[in-house]
Amino acid sequence: MESISAFWQQHLNSEETFLPFYITFSVYASLALYCHLVTGDSKAFNNWLAVHNSHNSTGLVLAAISIWMDNDTILKERTIIQFSYGYFLVDFIDTVVTRNWTYTFHALIVMIIGSTNWIRPLHRQLRFHSKAYVCEFSSPFLHKAQRTRKPLDFILFAIAFTACRIIWFPTIIYQSYQGMNGFHWTSDFLMPCYFAFYALQLFWWYKIIRILIRGRKEDKDGTSKTEGGDEKSSTKTD
Repeated sequence: MESISAFWQQHLNSEETFLPFYITFSVYASLALYCHLVTGDSKAFNNWLAVHNSHNSTGLVLAAISIWMDNDTILKERTIIQFSYGYFLVDFIDTVVTRNWTYTFHALIVMIIGSTNWIRPLHRQLRFHSKAYVCEFSSPFLHKAQRTRKPLDFILFAIAFTACRIIWFPTIIYQSYQGMNGFHWTSDFLMPCYFAFYALQLFWWYKIIRILIRGRKEDKDGTSKTEGGDEKSSTKTD
């Protein structure tokens, strides 16, 4: 047990290590290469929901530990940022290759915000990246809705998306705003990044609401078509 603890502190949770990034990037890059080179399907990695759920689940567990314990000895914020960066860098490259530009933009903004959290002591202290990971709680609901195409599963996804991305994210932005004594558009690029990320969430939320409204109209017309799975044939991280 002591050897495991020593390995964690020296190689995975120290201020000098970059091993969490190397491990995460290597794992997801290997899986992406397998999809592109072996399967020959350029969208295989994008559609491999089990892989993306592994990222979401691991990230959420780490975020919960980080927020709950709030103890750098147990888990530093930089460790979670490295885990996030390793995944989203692969996601960024994959979406460039497949020309899925909306999600290229998403991955880029996440990495920029992650970089800011990395270099700013305030954001590490606030554990902003860990709190932002809560947004990923909606992703498994999306994946289930895509898989089952059941209206109830899509409604649950819509509720989770609204709670995690439309309500929760502005809350942690406000915490950042208070800690920095306000944002300055001309001298701080962080506010435009927040705005861009949230604008993307609002765009997706609009599409979700539109599907819900359309589905309700179809129910009134006596049809049973479910379009929940069509909201993102190319969505795995929202």
